[in-house]
Amino acid sequence: MDYTLDQKDAFRVIGVRKTTEDAGGVWGMVKSDGGMDRLEEAQRETDESSILSLCFGFNEEGHNDNMVGYTAESEAPIPENQDDWTAFDYPEASWVTFVAEGKISEDFLWNTWQYIHRDFLINSGFIQEDLPTSEEYDVWDEEADYGRVTIRIAVKPLS
Repeated sequence: MDYTLDQKDAFRVIGVRKTTEDAGGVWGMVKSDGGMDRLEEAQRETDESSILSLCFGFNEEGHNDNMVGYTAESEAPIPENQDDWTAFDYPEASWVTFVAEGKISEDFLWNTWQYIHRDFLINSGFIQEDLPTSEEYDVWDEEADYGRVTIRIAVKPLS
């Protein structure tokens, strides 16, 4: 599977962060309570911003600490009247980027993550930084059974 290695300046993600029982729990929350509309509205007000899903990892009970938010410049303020929002600041880092694409019904995203953890990271000469991974949903069309997701993982050379 192809990937790119890029250096990115520090940036901020502003949005909703929760620990949920399922891996994509925050997505369901923001789609059902109007939060996604608020995120997209705030995102449109920033230059070259993206909506991302961040995974901070799983706790002892198997619950996922995850976030859905939009990218912003470092130190950008959380919009007023968004009391349930928070910010996460990424430092400058090197990132490996994969583009996962395929049929949703065939678990293309899960399969890509399996490849990353079971093959790529073991054999690549990189080690994952202690930073959340991100997914950018370029296309997610359940009716057409098709998705394309950009996955980014902060890495450093294996010493």
